[in-house]
Amino acid sequence: MEPEAHFVVAEAEEAQQRVISRRIKMDSAWWSTFALLMIAMCLTVTGELLLKAGMNRHGELNISLSTLAPTAAKLFSSPFVLGGFFFVFSGALFWLAVLSRWPLSLAYPLLSISYIIGIIASVVFLKEKISFVQIAGVLVIMVGVFLVSRSPE
Repeated sequence: MEPEAHFVVAEAEEAQQRVISRRIKMDSAWWSTFALLMIAMCLTVTGELLLKAGMNRHGELNISLSTLAPTAAKLFSSPFVLGGFFFVFSGALFWLAVLSRWPLSLAYPLLSISYIIGIIASVVFLKEKISFVQIAGVLVIMVGVFLVSRSPE
């Protein structure tokens, strides 16, 4: 083999090794971090459901300088709103654990799974109606989440 050909082969092998090393390894560490992500999303969606339930009880929120203090007092005395903030904050703590283990370029797109959980939960618990277009959107999100989880590129 000529020296130039050897360098070309070595460079090709190096490039192939870089591609292989960038692939996501779905080992036990990956799955434990994914479990943390799922907990974060479930807590956050639960919090959003509670916030929505609290706002359904409150009615439309009109904020102006004259109504800011009484509106805030009313909202922050609602167990649904307080519970909602508690669950969203708890979800944020688990999200920080995910961020400490995964690159943001992987974790953030996977966070879109919460859209799927959220739309299903809104139908089940809040009795909201969804359209065919929303269902199609959820399917597109699911395909995207699969693609993102398979390769960081």
